[in-house]
Parts: sequence; structure tokens; C-alpha cells
Amino acid sequence: MLKQLYMHMDGDSCVYVGVGSPGRAHNVYNRQSNHLKWCENQLMCQRDYVKIVITDMDNDMLLRLERDLIKSLAPTYNRVHNPNHIYTKYSDETKRKISETTKNSMRNMNKGKENPTAKLANIYEAKTGHLIAENVVITLFCKEFGYNQGHLSRTARGEAQQHRGLYAKYKDNSN
Repeated sequence: MLKQLYMHMDGDSCVYVGVGSPGRAHNVYNRQSNHLKWCENQLMCQRDYVKIVITDMDNDMLLRLERDLIKSLAPTYNRVHNPNHIYTKYSDETKRKISETTKNSMRNMNKGKENPTAKLANIYEAKTGHLIAENVVITLFCKEFGYNQGHLSRTARGEAQQHRGLYAKYKDNSN
């Protein structure tokens, strides 16, 4: 499926970077509330706020480019890599509490293969079925390569066909 990298522009400033199917750039649904309001305002004012950056590139390359642009531009409505995003502002005390809670609850989970309850999986390319990674813990694979653990796990459970061009199968074929 053809994908494109696009930007939402406020004059000369980029306020959002995204990758999606043709038409997604102009679609206001499934946006965060403040981004949605901004998009609706642009539509009401009949402003052309969408800039299609590139369309003829491999999906993985588009996603890498998107990530790099978000890092360098820190657009207002992209949460990831934008320290000024409204939802990422926590006090130092709150950050400390979140960190402690996470450390305690996920201590065993981060051990990956050392954890006796961790399920091992094989990761495959969706288009060709080629084996990409063998005997991996989905959580660790996703952390390392920037995939969403929940979405890739859904493919392993048979609840989704693919996630960003990949799918997983648990080694023991159980859910």
C-alpha cells in the first residue's frame, strides 16, 4: 500500500509530521484533541496546511525519515521526541515516582530470555514471509527497533495480520 510522509504547516513552521495512506494528511479523525482543534480551525479558515513531503519511498525509510524529522523539528503536535509537548510535562517528583513504580513492576519483564515466563517468537516480513529475527522476546525486539509491542504481539496472537510490514509467531504457537 502506498504511504506518504506529510507535514502540517502553520505558515513556515511545521507543527506535525506523519506517515499515512493518501488522504490521511487531510483527515482530521483520530488526532489528539489539541491537534484536532488546530486542524479544524485550518479547514474553517480554508487554509492549505498540508505539505506532502514524499510518496515514492519504502515504508521503513518513510518511518525513519518521519522519526528523524520529529527529532529535529520537534513539532508541536508530535508527542514523541518533543520535550515541550503538553502531555510530556511532569515534575521531577512525578518522574521519580513513575520511574520507581515502573522499575518495581517490570523488573522481571526486562530480563527477556532470562525470564522463564517470557514467550519467544519469530519475526517475519509480511510481504515475503522471510524470517527477520528468530527466538526473540517481542518486547525487547520492539524496544530495539522502534516497533509497537502491543501491535506486534497482536500479530503473534492472530488478532492482526501485520504491524508496519512485520508479523510475529510465538514459538510454542500458544496465546
